[in-house]
Amino acid sequence: MYAIVPAVNGVPDIGSRHLYRGISISPSSALAHFEGDIKDEWQELAEEEYLEKVEEITGAYPTDPSPLPKHETIEQTIEQKLKCIENQNLLIMGALVDLLAEYPLPGGRKTEADIYTELIAAGQRNIEDIPETLKEAVGKRVEERTGKQIGIKEEPDAKGAMPL
Repeated sequence: MYAIVPAVNGVPDIGSRHLYRGISISPSSALAHFEGDIKDEWQELAEEEYLEKVEEITGAYPTDPSPLPKHETIEQTIEQKLKCIENQNLLIMGALVDLLAEYPLPGGRKTEADIYTELIAAGQRNIEDIPETLKEAVGKRVEERTGKQIGIKEEPDAKGAMPL
């Protein structure tokens, strides 16, 4: 629906109706595009009238506020959002292991190994980034999960000899 509606300090006063767009005309009235029924005291507008008034007030003809680009489907958008959330979770897990490295939890090594396993499997961390006490456990978990063997670089002992 399109209408000129009452306003409070220029903000459309349309109750619980869903407002798509509101434009202040004066402190006591506004131009509104909303979903829902129209009250008798409101001045209903045809879409063309509404668009003309918007252009008159703002100096620009409004464009269609389509929520999705025409080439995207809802499934594609959901997939993009899911991928974004997965990436954010990996960033959070990375920050968490950094914190755990500084402030280890008592008995928290299993949790750290779980987090490192996720990060390595996703390619966000390397095995070299993992504390020595967790490398073997994480390497085994990553191998079980992905089927890829993670190469753990052996460090020379105090005499400079490499372990067998």
